[in-house]
Amino acid sequence: MKRIIVTLTLLSFLFQSCDKKNNDPEETFTTVGIIKEMNIKNIINEINIDIDNVVLAARVHVPAEGATTPNTTNEDGIDLRYMFRIPFDNNGMTIQFPENPPEVLLVNIEKDFPEGFTISNLTARTISFVEIGFCYAGSDRIAGKLDFRKDTDDIHYEVVYLYSDRLVSITGTAPDWWGQTTTYNINLEKGWNMIIQKTEYIDTKQYKTYPHQQPYGMAWYYNMWIGGRG
Repeated sequence: MKRIIVTLTLLSFLFQSCDKKNNDPEETFTTVGIIKEMNIKNIINEINIDIDNVVLAARVHVPAEGATTPNTTNEDGIDLRYMFRIPFDNNGMTIQFPENPPEVLLVNIEKDFPEGFTISNLTARTISFVEIGFCYAGSDRIAGKLDFRKDTDDIHYEVVYLYSDRLVSITGTAPDWWGQTTTYNINLEKGWNMIIQKTEYIDTKQYKTYPHQQPYGMAWYYNMWIGGRG
């Protein structure tokens, strides 16, 4: 009799576990694309520094093989890599993406992507390595960046920004600038594009994909620079 009771209890537990698994909410996504502004508020992890301002910047942090521009300072001594700057306010800030970004920041699209990917229009020009950075009080130097991201046990999602001067698609699988296996399947429109960097951690390796699908539950975080591009 005890054996029957134990068996029935075990079966009941297994059915409940399966039912619970089936009732768990699935990950939901929204499609992202062209972006004109980004609203920032309620940054989650606090850091013990005095932040003065937030800046939309491009090509400040790039890998050794990435596209750089020889001179981004105009006649008035203004560094055009810093495209938009506002005072820091954790209760709410809006970053405006310039409709006509500085010409000096645009490069041929082949210079903004590693070798091995298929680019539909090689005449396209782009602005990559874009970040929303923050600066210390009394300094214009970028100390870190603000990430819109989400992390699970083995997947990291993060928003990245990329400007294109025309319609173009990037597809294929190849190593990225840092040697990580990366898959692109994106269609860029003319203007500023918001895409998702999805990084999956399997054993000691990272696998990156760049879809247009943003998962529910992303939030803003501080990310300090510690040498090179993070």
